Amino acid sequence: MKKLAVLACTALLCCMSFTCLAAEKDTTTKQGLDWSISMQPELSAEEKEEARWSIIVENEIGINAYDMESIKYVADANGKADENLIQVVTRTVYAPRDKNLQKKINNIYKDKLSKKEKVQISNMTMVFNMAEKTYYVASMDVYSNKKNLLEHKENKAVFKPIPQGSVAEAVYEICYAAAHPEATEPAKK
Repeated sequence: MKKLAVLACTALLCCMSFTCLAAEKDTTTKQGLDWSISMQPELSAEEKEEARWSIIVENEIGINAYDMESIKYVADANGKADENLIQVVTRTVYAPRDKNLQKKINNIYKDKLSKKEKVQISNMTMVFNMAEKTYYVASMDVYSNKKNLLEHKENKAVFKPIPQGSVAEAVYEICYAAAHPEATEPAKK
């Protein structure tokens, strides 16, 4: 009786291993399961756009953020990355605490704004010279709350010192941390 039970168990284990091998072979030919059904719904284009920005600081003008994926070295004339120059895209969402400041900002673009339209966002491409602790704004785009481009401006590479306590200083520190992950803080000049 024991021999029969052992023989039956052995036969059962052999069948199970062949079944596992067959199932394993089937899964390698399939694309895999569609796990998106059980996950959260896919983000909309606006939600994806919002998710790429990380807030740096809030000030009297509004909320300042940077595009986390935009930090990169600037290429020199030969196309080689210059590890001393870092470029990053920043954004200011205008939300002044003082309503008169919003009026002043809107007044700058009054000829380009329609009724009930106001200045809402500016995107700037900033370039930092990490060794000299200087920067310049390479380009700037200003948009209204109706997503109309109010101004596009490109600047020549004229580096200037980074003012202490400014948004530029906060962005510099983020770029420094990205370029030197082993360091705890930027070298002071």
